[in-house]
This record gives sequence, C-alpha cells and structure tokens, in this order.
Amino acid sequence: MQSTKTTWFPQEKRVKNIILGVVFLTGFIAPYSHIVFNNSGVGGIFGFTKMSSFLFSVGFPIFGIVLAFLLKYAANYLPNELNRIFNTFSFLTFFTGFYFLLWAINPYVEKDFHAFFYYGSMIAISIVLSYAFKQYTVSTIDVLKNKIRYIMNLMIVDAIKKGHVKDEDRYEEEIIYPALDKLDEK
Repeated sequence: MQSTKTTWFPQEKRVKNIILGVVFLTGFIAPYSHIVFNNSGVGGIFGFTKMSSFLFSVGFPIFGIVLAFLLKYAANYLPNELNRIFNTFSFLTFFTGFYFLLWAINPYVEKDFHAFFYYGSMIAISIVLSYAFKQYTVSTIDVLKNKIRYIMNLMIVDAIKKGHVKDEDRYEEEIIYPALDKLDEK
C-alpha cells in the first residue's frame, strides 16, 4: 500500500511547476502587455495619461523582478561557487526591478526621483558588486591553491616513491617546501 507521502510528492512538484510557470509566463509577457492598450484611449493610472504608457513603464521592472526569482530558484541547483554569483545577481536584478517599479507607481513624484536616490542606488549596487567580486575572486584563488597543493603532494609522493629523487631531504627543502610556502602567502 502506498503512503500518503509518496503520492503527495509528485502532486506537490506538479503544483510547484505550475506556479513557477505562471509566474515566469507573467513576467515574460509583462513587457508586451502595453500592446493591447495601444490606440485604445483607455486612461492611465499613477499619473500616466494612457494605460499603455503605464504598462510599458511597469512591464520591464516586472520582468526584472521575475528574472530575479528565476535566478534565485536556479541558484539552488548550482554548485556553491555559482550559487553565490547567481544569488548576488538575483539580488541586484530584484533591486533594479523593484526600484523602477517604485518609480513607475510612485504617486508623490511628479516626474522623477531626486538625484540622491539614483546616486544612492548606484553606490549600493557598486558595493554589492564589489563585495561579490571579492568573494568570487577569493574563492577562485582558494580553489586554485587547493589544486596546486594536490599536484604538489602528488609530486612529492610519486617522485620519492618511484625513485626519481636521489636526495629526498634536499628535494623537499629546495623545491617542495618553498613552493608550498609560496602558496600559503597572502
């Protein structure tokens, strides 16, 4: 007899896929939604004179927000190094989409945000990108150092085991240890 748990998981996965599909379809259609209202004469909202101009203004930010969710979702299925990168770009994409969505629906600003908001956003994005780049560089360097350490260890073991080295102590002192010390420098 099947348990309730084994029959629920496929249904749960199906529901999850349907929800993801609807969200992503909505996001990918949003930039084109203004076409329906072209030349229709329907009045706009949030200070826009036409509905088509409002939908055009919110379409790409909605697309960016949905793309951020897609990147965040995809990050869960990637190796740790790529996971960080995808999560960072997911955050930045969400931030940018949300920023311009707020710009489009902000009833208190007649034409545009104050320059302070633009500069503040650019500074925040720069800080996040700098931090992400530093983390990626550090993790990449650590991975390379570990690979070089592995190769050095193979050289030590293989060269000594197979008799390629006449003087083991001198080989370790003059070649192996200086190379490993160089790897450990920061």
